Amino acid sequence: MQTGKGILIPSILKVGNGTLKKIGQYLKAENLEQVVIFFGNGLIDLFGMDVMDSLKQEGITVLEYSELDTVDIDDIITLAFAMPNKTQTVISIGGGKVI
Repeated sequence: MQTGKGILIPSILKVGNGTLKKIGQYLKAENLEQVVIFFGNGLIDLFGMDVMDSLKQEGITVLEYSELDTVDIDDIITLAFAMPNKTQTVISIGGGKVI
């Protein structure tokens, strides 16, 4: 018998003006309440407050957040395995590197 873990592919992809201020609503609609957030370089300063406020308004817990500036696979693997076990979803805000 073979057992293993799976990775769920995101069912939410929102692009456009005002979407960050509604991110809490989108996640709440999917019953996602424990999140980890990765921001691209410099984006915490630009969008962090809007994202955090939206999540707080919907009662969503941010387990961890950080800015990512690497594309090194070893660094990404380390980050992935260091996420809290309670993590229900990962939010990536930025361009290709963070996603």
